[in-house]
Amino acid sequence: MKPLSDKTAGFTDSVIRRMTRVSNQYGAINLSQGFPDFDPPKEITDKLSELAHIGPHQYATTWGSQTIREALARKQKHFSGMDVDPNQEIVVTCGGTEAMMAAMLTVCNPGDKVVVFSPFYENYGADAILSGAEPIYVPLVPPAFSFDPNVLEDAFRQPGVKALILCNPSNPSGKVFTREELTIIADLAKKYDLYVITDEVYEHILYKPHEHVYMATLPGMRERTIICSSLSKTYSITGWRIGYVIASPDITERVKKVHDFLTIGAAAPLMEAVVVGLNFGDEYYEELQQVNGAFYISQYNDSSITERMYDLQQMALSNGAYETFLRETGHNMTYQEYLKMFGYSNSVVTSILNLYIPYPETYGDVKVETKADAEQLMQELLDSQKKLYDEYAGKDAVSILSEPYVTSYTQASAETATTTKDLVSATVKGGLAGIFLGLLLGILVVSVVYLIGTVAKTAKEIEQKLKAPVVAFVHKKDRAEEFKKAFLFLEKENAAHKSIAYLPYHAKNADGAYDLAKAYASMEYNTLLLNLAADAEDADAGFSEYLYGKASADKIKSEKFEDGVTVISRKVSVEENRELMSSKVLKTFIREMEEKYDRVIVNTPDLMISSDAYGIIPVCDQILIGCKRREVTGTDLYEIENTMTNSEIKIDGVIIYGN
Repeated sequence: MKPLSDKTAGFTDSVIRRMTRVSNQYGAINLSQGFPDFDPPKEITDKLSELAHIGPHQYATTWGSQTIREALARKQKHFSGMDVDPNQEIVVTCGGTEAMMAAMLTVCNPGDKVVVFSPFYENYGADAILSGAEPIYVPLVPPAFSFDPNVLEDAFRQPGVKALILCNPSNPSGKVFTREELTIIADLAKKYDLYVITDEVYEHILYKPHEHVYMATLPGMRERTIICSSLSKTYSITGWRIGYVIASPDITERVKKVHDFLTIGAAAPLMEAVVVGLNFGDEYYEELQQVNGAFYISQYNDSSITERMYDLQQMALSNGAYETFLRETGHNMTYQEYLKMFGYSNSVVTSILNLYIPYPETYGDVKVETKADAEQLMQELLDSQKKLYDEYAGKDAVSILSEPYVTSYTQASAETATTTKDLVSATVKGGLAGIFLGLLLGILVVSVVYLIGTVAKTAKEIEQKLKAPVVAFVHKKDRAEEFKKAFLFLEKENAAHKSIAYLPYHAKNADGAYDLAKAYASMEYNTLLLNLAADAEDADAGFSEYLYGKASADKIKSEKFEDGVTVISRKVSVEENRELMSSKVLKTFIREMEEKYDRVIVNTPDLMISSDAYGIIPVCDQILIGCKRREVTGTDLYEIENTMTNSEIKIDGVIIYGN
């Protein structure tokens, strides 16, 4: 038979999607593919449900319905200041992937060259090949992932260079290009008359103080920038496949034609449904950043231990950076060969850090025939890992892995693992959690976390790890007296008005907030308990509707009990899945209550299953954690301590329940 296309022989299938298939096959935690960890906003899914019955169900205008193009133009104007003509400068595509492909086919002729920053999202190389172009890679140098302007200019001046692909914020490194860096790129693009094709999918998902600067807004760049983006990450709808291109009218006219013959058009009802999201106010995007920022450092379950390794994976061991890790070993292997060391065989070598190396096997220039060969390669990799720690320790994305933490928790694991069986069990669990990630650093930390999490902690250990005193040790028989001790500790300075956040670790400890409020009321303080964890039938729907913007403050109901405590409860179920812990409305409300009451006790959601509490902590004057000694383990202390440290939050005291 005649040979197939040379183009399709030039690249492999997607490593990202391949690792998702492997993850699904073995039940591993999947960090390889960019799935949002949150459901879409309920307003959007409700609109889709409505449209499922009434339509539209047939083809929309090829380049997108009028309503979605107008909504995109308004949103772009709001965030970038750009005036965009919805009829001449926008094409709605089937995802950001098609947007990039359509832009590349619009710009490139066979034989052209396209500059790509590396590490890069794997589709860019394939896009270049399919459009007949040759990619030229310019390195982003860790740990800051900065580029050398001279190296970039050398790439630009090569014959046949037509465009630059710029992913900002960058996938996979997470880099956010500064205005100064973008100005350097823009000046060079104008000097060498190049197009800049931007991938801005993550424009709303970044951490302060970083800001997203739109390349097209820089002087002289509007006409030569092709903006490609998607609604997938912003609204947690990766399966809807809605992307878009924004460019000058002459470029957009070409993109329309390419798009028409690639996919005809995006799904009509999905385009109409997502218009609801495009019309959200600023608060949605502010909360999106807060929720995403809190997610990687604040979740309290085994999965999140590994999810917290995401930034480190992207920084140190991504598809384009694994060579940095391997170079210290002196060995040479491809990324696919490197991945073979994680779970493709039952013949493994297991160290205390659970590094798995199948044998007999060949990895690049290394032939592993015996257990001794595998152990030697394992040691070389671990030595390289140590150097990588030293290189990145203390940097923003990996501060949780700085050398002091690694050292202290390794020592702690040896002290708390009480039997050989415990040690082996914890080690195996840690390795299994990390085995399919292709992430040696993840394996190290996951293993250590499991090791230190096998034994319940004493009050002294809790004090040491959380750097906060135990202010009450509560038993059933002396509950009221113990909470008076907490009261006396908190009132050393006796401020006129203040708020106290009570963070229960495990929901059954949440009633401690009420006990604390009773202690204050018994001392003749005008006390309000603001219960943000309530969802009972008698909880106040009016309060939640007020927080959600559906009711005025006069709809809020409060109840004063015989013990002197006034209670306002949040009814979570009426909030349509909108998390409001970080909302400005709630913060303002607490400040207003501080004016009215001597003490406001804020009972937050359960720390063990929710990160919501971290949004409200900065508003309150003092912070308490309530936990049961036999339920808080080394794992919990590790995560609480790191979260508080990374968020620069100081805990004032811990209430321990002994029974």
